[in-house]
Amino acid sequence: MNQTVSHLVVDHLPPALKIDEIGWQAFLQKWNDQILSLVKKQVLTYEQDFDWVKRFLQQNNVEYQEDLLSGRISYPSETDLDKKNADQLLNYIVKAIYFRKKSRTKEIQIVGGNDLIDEVLLNNGLLFPPADKSVIDALERRLQVTLPESYKEFLQVSNGMLNVYGRLLPDNEVDWLRIRDKETMETWWIEGDEPDEEVPDVGYFSYEANDVFGNAEDTRVEYLEKCLQIGDTNQIMNASLWLLNPVIQNGPNDWECWVWNPGDPSVPRYRNFKEMMEIRYRIDVASLKIDLLYLEEEFNQRSS
Repeated sequence: MNQTVSHLVVDHLPPALKIDEIGWQAFLQKWNDQILSLVKKQVLTYEQDFDWVKRFLQQNNVEYQEDLLSGRISYPSETDLDKKNADQLLNYIVKAIYFRKKSRTKEIQIVGGNDLIDEVLLNNGLLFPPADKSVIDALERRLQVTLPESYKEFLQVSNGMLNVYGRLLPDNEVDWLRIRDKETMETWWIEGDEPDEEVPDVGYFSYEANDVFGNAEDTRVEYLEKCLQIGDTNQIMNASLWLLNPVIQNGPNDWECWVWNPGDPSVPRYRNFKEMMEIRYRIDVASLKIDLLYLEEEFNQRSS
């Protein structure tokens, strides 16, 4: 993330939310509602070409109102008619996305450079059904470890989650990094990127010195082989992996958390999973708000 974009993100961060105060359910619902609203606004207000929607609806014999696929619909809608039209247009778009994915057609996504928009609209949000205790118990048996309580509490609300930079994995995809992505781990660690000297505790545990994104200058790459991968990205140019690090515990069974971009020496690190989620929520919302600013500027330039 370049310096200009970083400053923009800081300027558009929403108020902080504390999971300990409102609980996981309310926290994740707030995150979900804000992102879903911003995604709908991107699509309905600034998408200008719905020809691809028409094509997939026609190919699959779905009737549609021609006038609704003519361009911009203001969102959030102010009147009952506008709301009805917006809901119908979204319905067309979701159907077209489904048909496009089913046909395996590789086309440019609706908005932006990844498939976040598609996935959020298809899923009607970021969240998934919860994992019950038996599922989590089975996950711990498979991994042969007791997972952090905050992470298990998250899974009990949503078993995996979409986000602006990728996704948190469902239980059946969670695994140790050395097993799930051994090649990436070894390529980055072995091929010359291991530090020449040990990172001292005074530098490693200075979480307060990290920037708003959690970026830390001091990282112990030797911990990678011990890390549990709980998430990945959907952006080719920013291929981050979300990791829990059991070597460092900042409380009883409270594992450190990384958002690791292979090859990038500045690894966002957080005291625990809960702290990471609180910070990434704010970054997610700010990032989509910035996308909307750029789209609005482009729209105004085309309209002038």
